[in-house]
Amino acid sequence: MMKRVGRWIGVGVAALLCIAATSWGAADWRSLRSFSLDGEALDVAISPDGLWIYVLTRDGKVLVYNQAGILKNRLDIGEGANAIAAGPEEGSLYVARGPAQQVSVLAVALQYDFDLERSPAKGPPDAPVTIVVFSDFQ
Repeated sequence: MMKRVGRWIGVGVAALLCIAATSWGAADWRSLRSFSLDGEALDVAISPDGLWIYVLTRDGKVLVYNQAGILKNRLDIGEGANAIAAGPEEGSLYVARGPAQQVSVLAVALQYDFDLERSPAKGPPDAPVTIVVFSDFQ
């Protein structure tokens, strides 16, 4: 009787080791960077080019950070949003509003600051500048 109990305990321990070995994968992780937010995060999305991090906060704002974690813009999209996703084309952001049962597609146009202090210029220094980017190459 004692040999049977000992054998069953051995089988049980072996089974637990097999289960533990198969359920724990060989995974490793490390934190690359972290940054503080200006609000409680509900969801996070990354722009298709990887340059922008969109963070949806509980108070209905989308905080736009660059890759270094510096806040670059704050978009007030209103309360009720509970999820965001970056669209396939640059500058589109999908916003899900749970209670309203709707998805909105936003066109986000981020503004860039350029340091033109040492650049040559012609004309008044406060003249407006428009930059046009063609991406279809046709």
